[in-house]
Order: sequence, then C-alpha cells, then structure tokens
Amino acid sequence: MSHPCPAMPARPLAPWQWLTAARDNSLSIWHQGAFTELLMHRRLPGRDLWVLNNPGDVRQVLVREAEYYIKSAETWRPLRPLLGRSLFISEDEDWRLRRRAIAPLLTGHERLHAYEGLMIEAVDEMLSRWEMLEQGAELEMSWECTRLAAEVVSRALFSFRLEGHARTVYEALNRYQDTLGRLDLMSLLGLPSWLPRPGEREARRAVVRLEGVVETILEAVRRRGGGDHRDLPGLLMRADTKGHETLNSTQVRDEFMLALLAGHETTANALCWAYYLLSQDERVRSALETEVDRELAGATPTPGDLARLPYVSAVVSEVLRLYPPIYQFTRQARGESRLGQRTLATGSLLVISPWLLHRHHRFWKQPHAFQPERFLDAGGRRRNQCYIPFGAGPRVCPGAGFAMQELVCAVAMSAQRFRLDLRPGAVVEPLGRLTLRPRYGLPMLLSRR
Repeated sequence: MSHPCPAMPARPLAPWQWLTAARDNSLSIWHQGAFTELLMHRRLPGRDLWVLNNPGDVRQVLVREAEYYIKSAETWRPLRPLLGRSLFISEDEDWRLRRRAIAPLLTGHERLHAYEGLMIEAVDEMLSRWEMLEQGAELEMSWECTRLAAEVVSRALFSFRLEGHARTVYEALNRYQDTLGRLDLMSLLGLPSWLPRPGEREARRAVVRLEGVVETILEAVRRRGGGDHRDLPGLLMRADTKGHETLNSTQVRDEFMLALLAGHETTANALCWAYYLLSQDERVRSALETEVDRELAGATPTPGDLARLPYVSAVVSEVLRLYPPIYQFTRQARGESRLGQRTLATGSLLVISPWLLHRHHRFWKQPHAFQPERFLDAGGRRRNQCYIPFGAGPRVCPGAGFAMQELVCAVAMSAQRFRLDLRPGAVVEPLGRLTLRPRYGLPMLLSRR
C-alpha cells in the first residue's frame, strides 16, 4: 500500500514550473524519474545545481570530504532569523566549538537512560489527558505531538516544565514556516542576501514570540542559580569553569532556540506520521500491539523496558524512511571539486534529499510501501547507505538517539491504551517547508483498546 505524496509528473518540470512548485511545496518538484536516477543536473543563474542520488556521492559530500562542502545560503538564509549562528548553521571552528559544548548533552548510554524516565513521565501525562476524553473524541495530532515533544525537550535539556508555553511555540513556529519556511527563491536565483524577502516582517513577529519563551526559560535558570549537571545551562557553565572557550549570551540564546525548536519539531512531525501510518495498516498495528502487550504486560514502562521492543523500533525506523522530518538539505562546493566523473565548479549547489533516497527504486524493494520488517535485521539499516534520516558524517544530528528513544516511548505507550484512526474524509498531504509536516494537520479519532 502506498501512502500520500504529492503528484509526480512523468517528466521534469520546466524551469518556471519547477520554481513555482518549489515555492508551494518542495516535494512537488520531483518527477517520476527522480526516484530512479543517480545524478540530476539543473542550471541556475550563475551556478549549477546537482541532485545526488548515488550513495557513494552522498557519502563523499557528507562524510569523506565534508569540510569541502558547506551549508548553502538556501539552508541557512531562512533559518538565520530563528536560529542565529547556532550549531545547525555554523561552520568550521565556530561549529566545532558549539558541537563540543552541546553534543555531550545528547549522547551516551547513561545520559539517554536518564532521559528515558522523563520521556515516560511526559507521555503518561499526555495519555492521562486523553483518558478524560469521550470515546471517539477528535484530536489534532500535529498539536498533540508538538505539545509532547516540546515538553520532553524542555524538561530534559532545560530542567523546565514548558506546559502553557507549548501553545505559543506551536503557533509561532507554524507562522514562521508559512512565511520564511518556504523555499527562498531569491537565494536560489543568486540575488544578494541583504535584499528583503517576502514574509520577513511576519516571520520576525513569530521569532519575537519564540524568543519570549526562551527568555522565560533563561530567567527560570537564573532564578535557580544556573543549571545542574544534567541540563544545557549546567553544561555550558561547567565549560566555563574548566577554562574552555565559552559561548557568549547571543550564542547561548541561539543554542537554546535550536535545542527547543529543532529538539521538538522534527520529533513531533515524525510522531504524527507514525500515528497516521499505523492507522492505515491493520497488520502492522496489530503486530505492534502484540509486542507491546507481551513485553510490557499492561504496566507503565520503566527505563530500560523500551529496549525490549524491536518491532516498535522497526516501525519508527520505517516511519523515518517514508517521512523523514528533514527531507532535504543542501551543500555548496567551497572550490572546484570532483564528484565521480564530474567536475563541480566553485559554488555549485548540491541537493541531498532523504525523501528521494529513502524511496529510490534502485535501493529499496517496494519503496513507497510501509514495511517495518525491513528494519528487523539489526544490520539492515547500517548496510543501506541510502538511509539518512538524521544526516551522516561529522554533522549527523547529535540528537538522533534522543529522538529515536522518545519516538519508541510515545508509540509504545500510546498503543498500550489507545487506537487512533484518521477522521473520515480528512485529507493528508506531506508538505515540505523547513520540515516535513502534514499540510492540513492530522485530525484523528481516539478509541480505547
């Protein structure tokens, strides 16, 4: 069974059609052949655009020669007002400083084990709210998933209960994605970055609202005398006592904003798609419920229990294959370089699209089908170099383990007590903005098991 994706034209779009489609939905630019070709080329004003669908080329750009390919203006320009010069955007030594400061917070078995308890607590609170609803009640899952993911990241990274501020984050980020979250055609066409972009004023209002939430968190940190050894404020303060180069106040703001937004937005969208896909496949949903019932026996899980749920983990991996939250990213060649038999000119724009790679007909059987079993082989994911939901190489997402753990936790605990089914007549379409989200939301009906 195939699942929603924008219509795929039989042939490549003409330049003006391509630009119009990209502005509306970045997924709709891909024709049918894009899922079978290994390398595609398009000439832009003043430079070349290359789409890399060959795993070897992708690994060259992201892993083996990552220092020669930097994040392009198409990546950082729409994010700069939101994330400043944070870890996601920065380059070279600035990036290395930030990575050294932030990565320890999101990696390591002991730290992730400690976070598992916070995740279980937050999911249990969400499910307790659902228990108060009538059978068949309608939930807007894009909001429910955002509320949960934002609460988890706030408690884990800031030791702060977000609670009522989650609605501000949800609404402001939606507004931002509808304005500056669209593809920046002016950068793509080579226009200078100082020229105003459509929607900048409205996007700035959204940023001000988000900065208000970050300032509330920072003020709470200041009132309690700083962070502790388990959260982001404490980690940054410890760096100072060890004599390392530290982040200034602007850099701290940027990293707090990145942690809050990137830390929840991608996970929330992936969780939305998980609930949707499970609602569309009774076979998979029943298999998942069987594993959860057998391993958890109706009890609220405790840290360590999630490791006993390989099928739930496979479901999450397959969700990330079909609907990768970061569905596309770009790199720019610092200088002239070789890619296979091709010579790339300085400034060439390279597009790497997990949306294409994860559905490529040369590398996946039934690529558009929802088949979690393909990930039950522990080595399957490692062997398939086309699977990059969190990127690859030195800039791989440091929060990958955190996100996987949270998704498994939410999917498993939800399945213990509830089923969610798409509201009849609801239209579901993936929309490519800054992240891959349901274009019209995701209205679902709640029933108790």
